[in-house]
Amino acid sequence: MNNSSTTYPTFDPTDDDYIQNPYPYYEQLRNHHPISWVQNSVHKGWMVTGYKEAITILTDQRFQSFTPTPQKILARLQKEMVLFKNQPNHQPSRMMLNRVFTNNMVHHFIPYIEKTTTELLKNASTKQTIDVIQDFAFPLPSLVITEMLGIPLSDRETFRHWSNTLIQTIDLTRDDAVLEEGKQIVFQLMKYFKYLIKERQEHPEEDLISQFIREGMGERELLSTCILLLIAGQETTVNLISNGIYTLFQHPKELQKLKENKALIESAVEEILRYESPTQMIVRKAAVDCNVANVPIKKDHHLYISLGACNRDPNIFEQPSVFNISRQPNAHLAFGISNHFCLGATLARLEAKIAIEQFLTQFPNFQLAEENVQWRHLSGFRALSKLPLML
Repeated sequence: MNNSSTTYPTFDPTDDDYIQNPYPYYEQLRNHHPISWVQNSVHKGWMVTGYKEAITILTDQRFQSFTPTPQKILARLQKEMVLFKNQPNHQPSRMMLNRVFTNNMVHHFIPYIEKTTTELLKNASTKQTIDVIQDFAFPLPSLVITEMLGIPLSDRETFRHWSNTLIQTIDLTRDDAVLEEGKQIVFQLMKYFKYLIKERQEHPEEDLISQFIREGMGERELLSTCILLLIAGQETTVNLISNGIYTLFQHPKELQKLKENKALIESAVEEILRYESPTQMIVRKAAVDCNVANVPIKKDHHLYISLGACNRDPNIFEQPSVFNISRQPNAHLAFGISNHFCLGATLARLEAKIAIEQFLTQFPNFQLAEENVQWRHLSGFRALSKLPLML
């Protein structure tokens, strides 16, 4: 198989039709081949839409994570993030994070998550119409992760714009203006966290920053880790909650099933993760010439692994385009797999479970305030621009 025979010319990750509904594109690519060569004027590489092929690549050290931005300041910061490290450098960093970011530590925050959810919904109940993202889905994970990091309450709102922009810097839709703004935000974030780290070195507390310092994490890695947790701890969970509420509304029978049986909330969250994966794409680079599924892949070729496509692979999932909150088994790849499995998966699941369950209890008869919703102009993430609801 060569590049010319596997070219699929209609794929463009920046095209608005693709961003609003990528699933028909995924299906066409998968029908062509689960690993297809795609290119446009800016990007080229292998698009992976097959579940088994994705697992092969994500568990094979010949395919490496790498810093996805050409902007040098951003790339230097990302190089220290565990997300973009490979062996042997990845394991020591991940083990250090695992010692601090444990399931017990996450569960310790359940009362705070529940209390914060209740307060946000109480504030929302005073309005006839809300934007779920602005009024609920963003504030909740933002407040939780900044509480974990030990960021003062008065500083938390500042981070929303910073987080949104930095997500764009690693997306295929980025442009020079986004990269430049991202560079300026990184300067501000580094200045902020250097000050906070110094404070915690002199006056340690029980927050994550203090615990990372006690573990002996160096300043450069600590700065990168704080920024990664701040962004990852917000962006994907915002999308999980808002995608979940929207998807349930779009499927009234499943919504009613969940209302009648709250015990289904955990499997409902798993199905939301599969059906509208908050992270749609992750990228790897071939370290050597190799072959996967009879496809010859050259060294330095990029592989765009579409989690959104893999999670609807009919070879794995029965009726993959059907939203079924009772789906069992549900071995989706929304959090990745292997060494780079999402560190915050337990936290995201908990926040989504609590948020969606309480939202449906508080507002069982919610309706869309606008007929058409728009997805943010991102190809690597499934993120609504806004979600206005009548309560």
